Amino acid sequence: MKFLVAHDPEHLRQQAAASTQRWKEGRPLSPLDGVPFAVKDGCDALPYPTTSGTAFMAEWRTPAHSLAGVQVLLDAGAVLIGKANLHEIGLGTTGLNIRTGTPRNPHSTAHHTGGSSSGSAALVAAGICPFAVGSDGGGSIRIPAALCGIVGLKPTHERVGTVVGTPPIDQTVAVLGPLAASVQDCALMYAGLANSGQRTGETPPPPVMLPAPEGADGATLLAGKTAGIDWKWFEDAEPAVLEACRAAVALLQERGLSLVPVHLPEKALLRAAHTCTIVSEMRNNMTAALQHGPTRRRFNCETRVSLAVGGSFEAAHYLQAQKIRTRAEAFYRRAFERCDFIITPTLPCTAPPIKPAALSCGETGKLAGSDLGTTTSLMWYMQAANMLGLPAISVPVGAVPSTHSHTPAAAGGDGPTPPLLLPVALQLMAPCWHEASLLRVGAVLEAAAAEAGKALPLPPVWFNVLKEAAVDGALE
Repeated sequence: MKFLVAHDPEHLRQQAAASTQRWKEGRPLSPLDGVPFAVKDGCDALPYPTTSGTAFMAEWRTPAHSLAGVQVLLDAGAVLIGKANLHEIGLGTTGLNIRTGTPRNPHSTAHHTGGSSSGSAALVAAGICPFAVGSDGGGSIRIPAALCGIVGLKPTHERVGTVVGTPPIDQTVAVLGPLAASVQDCALMYAGLANSGQRTGETPPPPVMLPAPEGADGATLLAGKTAGIDWKWFEDAEPAVLEACRAAVALLQERGLSLVPVHLPEKALLRAAHTCTIVSEMRNNMTAALQHGPTRRRFNCETRVSLAVGGSFEAAHYLQAQKIRTRAEAFYRRAFERCDFIITPTLPCTAPPIKPAALSCGETGKLAGSDLGTTTSLMWYMQAANMLGLPAISVPVGAVPSTHSHTPAAAGGDGPTPPLLLPVALQLMAPCWHEASLLRVGAVLEAAAAEAGKALPLPPVWFNVLKEAAVDGALE
């Protein structure tokens, strides 16, 4: 399944044994003591190197410390199972990587996980760990969370420290955050990650807040809260996805959420500005690698093409993108004067199928062709949160038949696979520092979807690690 790029069984056993001993002695470090988690391999987590999905970056830098947020989890006794796979340097939305292998979606191994936090999402969806660390510069937490049917939270920019502990790639749009099997698990991990990178002398951000327990009356859980929807934008989704997301919004309305129409102009301009910003930053940070011929040839061909395009941007383009960014901030600030949240589908489509040829030669290889259309589609609702620093959460709201016309061949080569139901998710955005509000609404939505029979079934690739542990005698 290509979930992990680094995994040390002996290191894992040592952590587990130490945690087991602490519980036996009645001195666990926290409620997370012994809980397994993974870290996207774009973040430092000792004792592993950090590759950022490349064949060379581990040779260029040697981590001296774990990322502060990762260290918080380790200090709480959580057990690191290894480094999770990702789209090379995060420059892609499918998870395809011919250097480290392409992770497979637990709901259908013939479909992509989404990227760039591909391995993190797939590990959680497959039941191997309840949460994992990811990063999001253009949807890289929310896209794989939606395609794999789990919860993904992109926090407010700088809520989780990234100055030390991550290779410099796309600093002004990216943030670290949790991918989790449930909203409650997402909240627990967020509480550990948040504010962990603050340094002495810095102005502290607002304190970390977690959602209050739900009230007894489900019809009033969200009373007094208002969500804004730009319906023209919302309806860009494929019909099956749109129907599922409309139904999810109706569930929130039944629990007291009010809706108001909002208009968010110049979305195409903001998408262009985001593309210029993130690719320019990546191109600049990869200059040394691109100027060294042997290293440049070790990139995935898709990454090389994207970075080459980034080389055509000039300083004037980057500056213009930041002007557009400031202009968009005003549009969203006005929208949030009328509502507490902005709701969209997370993605306009279900998980794209994996092209067999792309596994060996990449999306831009001679046999595979370009896949810019898929990238554009998967980022349709993503860029605003990254460019404006807004927190956003993706919550699964059901499953629908694949929205892609191409059905991949069955593994045995006996014709097309039977139709599969693939996950669909709803996205909610909020003003900066309002993660607790998103987690609150996300928890209500998750419970409502379960009550309505819209909870996702376990994927075909799923591991009952607690049952296995009990069989092995590790659980009492």
